[in-house]
Amino acid sequence: MKRIITVTLLAALAVCAVLYSGFGGAAYSEEYVCDSSGIYTVNISGNAAGVCRLFPDAQSFDYSFGADIESICIKDGKVYILSKSDKQYDIHFLTVFDGSRKLSETVLRDASVQRSPETAIDNSGRFYIKNKNRDVSVFSGEKKLGKIRGTVLKLIHTGHAPLAVYSDGMYELNGTKVSLINDKVNDENAFSISDSFVGCSDGRVLGTRGTLSLNIGVRKNKVCETNNYIVALKGSTITAYDNKTGSKAGSVQLSYSPEAIFAHNGKVITIDGSKTEAFSDKSFTKSVRNTSAKKKSSPKLSFGEYKVKGKYIFIPSGTTSNKLKSGISAAGYEIGTESRWLGTGDKAVFTKGTSAKTYTFVVKGDITGEGNVNTRDINRMFDVLLGNDNLCGAFRLASDYNGDSITDNRDLVLTAREYY
Repeated sequence: MKRIITVTLLAALAVCAVLYSGFGGAAYSEEYVCDSSGIYTVNISGNAAGVCRLFPDAQSFDYSFGADIESICIKDGKVYILSKSDKQYDIHFLTVFDGSRKLSETVLRDASVQRSPETAIDNSGRFYIKNKNRDVSVFSGEKKLGKIRGTVLKLIHTGHAPLAVYSDGMYELNGTKVSLINDKVNDENAFSISDSFVGCSDGRVLGTRGTLSLNIGVRKNKVCETNNYIVALKGSTITAYDNKTGSKAGSVQLSYSPEAIFAHNGKVITIDGSKTEAFSDKSFTKSVRNTSAKKKSSPKLSFGEYKVKGKYIFIPSGTTSNKLKSGISAAGYEIGTESRWLGTGDKAVFTKGTSAKTYTFVVKGDITGEGNVNTRDINRMFDVLLGNDNLCGAFRLASDYNGDSITDNRDLVLTAREYY
């Protein structure tokens, strides 16, 4: 009888959580970041951050701070995390992708700085923060250099010189100085393609200095610039346009539809879950059909019924190591797992020769890493929704039971149903 009473009480609490509008959701953002050192995915959840490098290798880290994280920039392999507490900003410099995992901090004490997710870094290491009132504060180390006045619609991090979009055009920022470079860009949803081009929400590609205008229906993360071409992705087709004349150069028809494309070291890199593929400019000298997926000499992992997203494998509760191996086609690979019973946060390493791919398991509802859903997961979910706990990485994905990118009361109810 005691067991029944306990279950009924917890179920009632889960239902009440849906009806009680005072609960807030633990929202997170996920986006791609391309830098000279590689291609990354970034996740933010409250005071926790997760960064995964997809290319040229698979590395990841999770980190948490004593204050909410506002934004993340990556430059030359160094991760810049901006956090905010009271009237103080902290910039955390993390060098994690060279194996050193060093952390240093710069404190920016400025009562006028407001919360904002838009930040940028220039080649001189100056940090730009778009404030709530839409002007931009500029810092060099802990010293504030001043403000860039006016209503900034969009602050864009390019990895070189930041760009600010105003109603009368796009300006290049150099410290507190601004220079008009294109009077045709006034789109607050504009995004960086490269140092030379930006994309607009209406699908246009515009040269930052007015050198070229292309209307080819581009979208963020689906357009990039190589040494010679602007390259756009639509479905399973990659099309290249000359970056000086705008004329179509050629296309590549893929056997799959990538999630995103980026340029890295002059090559186009396609991202398809955890898989990447590189194309040189020579690929676009004439239209070709990509048949690399059919090459027997390069066997690929096939995860069968298991869903894969980036570095994560989603598995059902109760999955054992042996069951996982029997459900995956991994010809030529050796599979190593950390335990017999697999839970959220456990890892699998797929080794072939000298190369290795590492994936982290996600069990929906299992946010304690025990491999199943129980009262400890439900209690922790309550703490997350009340703001007393934060999740990142695999555990954040496990908490988002319905997959709508937000951990909220609906996920709590679904987690409770899984247990009961």
